[in-house]
Amino acid sequence: MSNTNGTKAQENGAPVLVATRLKVVNGQITEIESFAPRLGPTISGGPSSTPRVDQLGDVTRKQFTTALPPDKRLSRDKLASIANSYYTGLENNTGDKVPPFADDCMRLENGTQTSGRAATPGTTPTSASLSCKGAFGLGYYREDTRLRDRRVLVIDEERGLVYMGCFFDHDATVRSYKLKDGRANTVKNTGPWTWGTHEIFQINKDGRISQVEAILLSVPYGMPPGWDTGVHVTDPAASKDGYKEVP
Repeated sequence: MSNTNGTKAQENGAPVLVATRLKVVNGQITEIESFAPRLGPTISGGPSSTPRVDQLGDVTRKQFTTALPPDKRLSRDKLASIANSYYTGLENNTGDKVPPFADDCMRLENGTQTSGRAATPGTTPTSASLSCKGAFGLGYYREDTRLRDRRVLVIDEERGLVYMGCFFDHDATVRSYKLKDGRANTVKNTGPWTWGTHEIFQINKDGRISQVEAILLSVPYGMPPGWDTGVHVTDPAASKDGYKEVP
């Protein structure tokens, strides 16, 4: 059995987000796995220029706490497959493998809204100002070259929740690419980097991804997870380039 929790905390007077997974066996805690991004004006600890405006609030979004009708609940395997389609669609994205997003899909990464965010008047819309479906469909995120060591950690069938761990590798070979609408998107980061992530997905009664909440922590490029816990899902890019994932 595993339990998970993502919460805001204070560390020496500064904000920090904490995602924690506990493994409980026979009523005893046998594993504690935590990601704790230290947060500042930007998503800290990694190569990001996204301003951090905390939108987590003090109340969990209702989609994460509302029980689905019993006749609309999906199997554990189906829920895991839908959540994994998010990573498959993100990896080397060209806009051709858009995950099944709901119209109300909202994504928060380290407390910052990265989908459906109002664009500043007079500026060119970015991926963060588009819907989840719109950004993926245009082919953003192609610089996410390998999403490996995917682990399904916890599934809540009653609420349609899937909690997963994953490592996002960016090999920095993708410097610029064309979106589906013909615009060029330039990648600003010049060196390889990796995000270690814990993410929770809420999948609605129609089998669509409604909410995404991610905790991302910058780690050494290519670093493997320290845990073999969870149901592992093979990454196509890792298989192709010979990266040995944790079994």
